[in-house]
This record gives sequence, C-alpha cells and structure tokens, in this order.
Amino acid sequence: TFEWNEIHAEGLCRAVELRRQKWRIKQRELELQEAILTLKGLFEGRGIRVIEIRGRPKHLYSIFNKIRK
Repeated sequence: TFEWNEIHAEGLCRAVELRRQKWRIKQRELELQEAILTLKGLFEGRGIRVIEIRGRPKHLYSIFNKIRK
C-alpha cells in the first residue's frame, strides 16, 4: 500500500540533507574561487602574468585518502 504520510516525511528529511550537501558544495566552490584570486594576486605581484588558473572543489577527506594510497 502507498503510505503518503511516510513518503512525505521521508522526502522532507531528504530535502534537508540535500540542502546541506548543496551548501557544502557551494562553500567549496567559493573557497576555490578565493584561492584562485589569492594566487593570481601573488603571481601578478611578482610580475608573472596569469592567463588562467583552473581547479575543482574537492573534499579534504578525499584528498587525504588519495595521499594515503
């Protein structure tokens, strides 16, 4: 049988967790942008012309796991 109240409650719980995950991802993207701007400033301050700095946000735990291997 279809339990609407149960499905609805589960969906609300998942929605909260999805919002948390999206916030964490956005936070990492902003940290990455801040790091890129900092690096550009450091390079250009030393007379090095920067065309592009690229990267993608990663969780520190995933980097830690790669280092351990």
